[in-house]
Amino acid sequence: MGNKLNGLILIIIGVFIFIFIHPIGGVIIAVIGIGALVGGTDLKKYGDVWGGDPNKKSLWTAGFTSLFVPGWGQVYNGEGFFKGWLYLLATIGGFILFVIPGIIILFYGIHQASKTAEKMNSGEIPFKQTSTLMFWLYPIITICAVLLGITYVLPIFSHG
Repeated sequence: MGNKLNGLILIIIGVFIFIFIHPIGGVIIAVIGIGALVGGTDLKKYGDVWGGDPNKKSLWTAGFTSLFVPGWGQVYNGEGFFKGWLYLLATIGGFILFVIPGIIILFYGIHQASKTAEKMNSGEIPFKQTSTLMFWLYPIITICAVLLGITYVLPIFSHG
């Protein structure tokens, strides 16, 4: 039931964003909502996006999500939005200044997310449960913020 409710909520948020904020962001969120509605898994039940032991973190999931959206792996590990957004902002800042620092920060974030998952699995640090809602909310908010920045903030600086 949780997946269906989360999926419906994401679809409603996607439609709202499509109408009032940004069409592309709305479509992305609605598609994620449809995926959750049709076949998503409950992270609280299975522990990982693709299933598995609920008391283990997937190193692959932690790293892959950080590659797709910097900081997402930190959110997957239960480290919170703030830490995720620090990695995101550092990566974007590195890409804006010079490309190489952005790449280094991106891969450092991927490495840290995987290492944190590994340490949780071995018991070196406490295991933190991943909230399904937070797991999906982070990339949605992040992608929308980036799209809004590209659409509305970037043109202000380019007309300089």
